[in-house]
Amino acid sequence: MQQYAIADIGGIELLCEACTALDIAVELNKERKHETSAPARRDLLKLELQYRAMYVRTLQRLGLDLEPIKAMGLPPNHIGFTPDAAS
Repeated sequence: MQQYAIADIGGIELLCEACTALDIAVELNKERKHETSAPARRDLLKLELQYRAMYVRTLQRLGLDLEPIKAMGLPPNHIGFTPDAAS
C-alpha cells in the first residue's frame, strides 16, 4: 500500500479482495496436492486458476501490475562515485 499510495476506500477494498483471492488459490493448491482422485484434482486446479486470474485482474485494475516510480539520479553505491571525490 505504501509503494503505490492506495488510500481510497475503494482501492483498499479491491486490494483486500485480491489478497483474499490469492489466499484461497494457495489453499486450493495445497488441497489439490493432497487429493488422490484425478477428477477432484482437475476441479481444484480449475478453481485455483480462477482465483489466481481474479487476483491478477484485480491488481491490474488497481494499476499494481506496473513498477512503482523510482527516484531519479544515480543509484546508491554507484561504482566510481564517492561523495568525497565530488567536492
